[in-house]
Amino acid sequence: MNTRQLIVMMTLLGLVAQGAIAGESKTDKILAKKAPLFERIKLRGALRDDVSRDVIEQKPGEGYQSRVVKWWPKQGVDFIEEPKEEPRTWTIRPESMTAKDRGPSDSESVAKWWPLSLRGKTQFKAHLLGFRGLGAMNDPWGDDLEKPFAPAVVLRLPDGRKRCFTRGSFSDADELYVTKLYEEQMKVLRDNTFEEGIDWIASSHTSVKGPLSDNPLYTPGTTHISSKHFTATVGSEPPDDGGRSLWLDWHDKEGAARRRKLIMRGWEDWWAYMEHGGQAMNYWDHSPEKPKYKYRIKVKGTKMDGVNQGRGSLGGFGGSSFNNGNWLALYHEWGHGIPSGATRKLGGSETLSDAGQLIGEPG
Repeated sequence: MNTRQLIVMMTLLGLVAQGAIAGESKTDKILAKKAPLFERIKLRGALRDDVSRDVIEQKPGEGYQSRVVKWWPKQGVDFIEEPKEEPRTWTIRPESMTAKDRGPSDSESVAKWWPLSLRGKTQFKAHLLGFRGLGAMNDPWGDDLEKPFAPAVVLRLPDGRKRCFTRGSFSDADELYVTKLYEEQMKVLRDNTFEEGIDWIASSHTSVKGPLSDNPLYTPGTTHISSKHFTATVGSEPPDDGGRSLWLDWHDKEGAARRRKLIMRGWEDWWAYMEHGGQAMNYWDHSPEKPKYKYRIKVKGTKMDGVNQGRGSLGGFGGSSFNNGNWLALYHEWGHGIPSGATRKLGGSETLSDAGQLIGEPG
């Protein structure tokens, strides 16, 4: 078990005090240096000199005495000291302030929430503190594969406050700048996931045992495609239900092949993001002799063994199924498999899973 695993498991068990850490590993220090814009997604870190402590005041005396805890505003959390680097100029996408809400299906058409101090402006200066959620240099979900899919960013505003700005808030040039940084630093996270003593086993969505079919694409049957931590169970024919498949397209096989790789790369980004953030990953708690299976995703919106697979979503520990391998669905369905006593409490398991959607896609 590495330091990151120990910290996460002790935190979940309540064995680590608020703000404490069991010690940082060599890998933690490498990631902090090479992927600094992901450091603020961590669940808990070392005590920092730039973060103020809560102040507790209570009068001495017998019996009940009121206690006052002064926890806001917290320096280093609610207000951030100005970094040494010069702030960057950000150009506001005009329609992000003026677009009317036409519904959640088209995020680009929804007006963003802007701080009062920035409303009506076209540009402002701010420091980039970090990323929120996932991104990609090539957007597999839209019509233009060459368009970047920018992550949300956390900026330090001139007054010291930090605010999160989601995709579509800034100009194309700003989003390209952000996504390039994301790609560079996310690769560091992906290349440094915890693999010590683990042999991830590819397995089918329907059964973890038995041989995996490897049917040629665009012929009747089922095939399996694996990456570092995931196995996709895919119908090897495009659907004929009237809907589009991003994985298989008779008219654009090359584009479909690119989308398959991009979508699965996004799954790996999610794994690295959640591990770095502090989640105890699937099978980490299993003893060394027990098998550890790759996360299994049944890709809906394909035709499997001659049968259209529908478009609905379902999730649980170790696997899920959803249309086109959709990232937003993964963020949600993943939550149904997180080991937590909150799955049946605190509003039910859907509450926990909905929180996963906001982690992967803020806003």
